[in-house]
Amino acid sequence: ERDLRMVKLQTQLDNQESKIVDNRLFVENEHNRAMARFDQWFDQIGEEQKRVNTLVKDLDCFMLEKHTELKGFSENIQQQMDKSIGEIFSRCTLDEVKLESQ
Repeated sequence: ERDLRMVKLQTQLDNQESKIVDNRLFVENEHNRAMARFDQWFDQIGEEQKRVNTLVKDLDCFMLEKHTELKGFSENIQQQMDKSIGEIFSRCTLDEVKLESQ
């Protein structure tokens, strides 16, 4: 009877060890799958970051280009205003000279 009990205990022990091994393999497999997904996500994030960096660089270039255009446009308007003011001032001065000479 003692031997039978020992055999039962040994069988239970073997079954438990088998379950432990199965669980360890399952956990390792799940860990590997999770790490693979993490690596994939990390790679995707890296690609998205590159795209964002490119978009930011393109936006910076666009803004610099528009700033330069607006600066040139503003300078052109200022020159035209200065010219117009100069012409008006010249006409006013000529009109004053004409009035004084009359």
